[in-house]
Amino acid sequence: MAKAISTSPTRKLIVKTQRLGKRWAKTFEDDLMKAGAKFARAELKAGRQTTADRVVVKISASFFLSFPRSGKSIAGDAGTVDCNCKETQPGVCVCTGHCPPEADCPLVVA
Repeated sequence: MAKAISTSPTRKLIVKTQRLGKRWAKTFEDDLMKAGAKFARAELKAGRQTTADRVVVKISASFFLSFPRSGKSIAGDAGTVDCNCKETQPGVCVCTGHCPPEADCPLVVA
């Protein structure tokens, strides 16, 4: 289930609640490659990077991890990825998983 949350007139946050489980890395990689291709097409359409053999794009991402607790310490290193957020196109952040209220993509200042 996806829920769009407007964070500003120029920025949109979309939260897709789903269990990530052990396949979180594959889910993240698939989404990241789709987003990267959109960014690369936008670079070429804007007339940037026209002479290079490869189009290089930067995508911001953040992860929210949880670890089991035992009193005042962590009960081992076996944490889980609960949520990942990535910018899928300029101004659109998509967070996938069981995300805390503060989940968002890191802001990148160029």
